[in-house]
Amino acid sequence: MFQRTIMTIAVVVLAGVGLYAAAMVDNFEYKFDTKDSIDGWVANDAKVEWKEGGADKSAGCIKISGGHPSADSPQVSFKCDSSVISFDYYVHGADTMRLRLSVAGADNQKKYGRYGNLAIRKVEPDKWLHAEAKLMDLPGMAEDNKAKAFPELEYNRIGFSTLASGEEGGYILIDNVKLTTPAAPASSQSSAPASAPTAVSK
Repeated sequence: MFQRTIMTIAVVVLAGVGLYAAAMVDNFEYKFDTKDSIDGWVANDAKVEWKEGGADKSAGCIKISGGHPSADSPQVSFKCDSSVISFDYYVHGADTMRLRLSVAGADNQKKYGRYGNLAIRKVEPDKWLHAEAKLMDLPGMAEDNKAKAFPELEYNRIGFSTLASGEEGGYILIDNVKLTTPAAPASSQSSAPASAPTAVSK
């Protein structure tokens, strides 16, 4: 009985490893067109809800509210590679915005830090804006937020927040989150640096 239990556990562990490997993706997209599209998003001392109406007159978006709005996506495994991440955002009651990428694996965290960061400061509030950046441009938390990314760096989650607490009743809206991995080498792709992401009024 004991031996059978060990074998069963081993099979489950191996299956889990296979599932993790299969879950690695080159591209993904979060479009919040329906209420159930926010399933799996987790708030950090905040509130996450679906809101009707999003960027570019889309059907809906995700709303993150609270004293310090912050929320993370469901688990999604991807590599830095030559990937580009983009999203639409709307900030009310604050003037900053942050994209946080959770780093997978102890070795990766030691080299780069637990998170990769895209900090957007002096945001024009109450207006839909667009941000886009190459993952290779985003600094890590190691070495005073100056650690350099590398193509094999793996992430397992994305998150959005303001950089600091904002006004009472503040919130952020997020829509059209997209990761793409161009076929061309990263050196031939152009994008704004992490310190000044593309920001276009909607």
